[in-house]
Amino acid sequence: MKYDDRRGKIRYKSTTEQGFSTKAGDMTKAAWRQQAEAIIRENGLESLLEDIKAHCRKYCAWLKKESELELYAMGCLASRAYESWEDFRR
Repeated sequence: MKYDDRRGKIRYKSTTEQGFSTKAGDMTKAAWRQQAEAIIRENGLESLLEDIKAHCRKYCAWLKKESELELYAMGCLASRAYESWEDFRR
């Protein structure tokens, strides 16, 4: 992106969009989230996702926003990370 600063000098600003690289291809966060929500709904994993979110609320203090927590929990569900948590009970 090209812009002029206050002194009239031309500056360039690069913008990057964070995304995910999967076996299905590269996706933006929004596309990945939408696809993950659909898969969770289709397979009836909503209760497991809620359990993972509750666990993350307790142990993941760096997740401040609910949207960050939900995205992180979806990632844990997709990668089956919850299976290696000692104190996670389903």
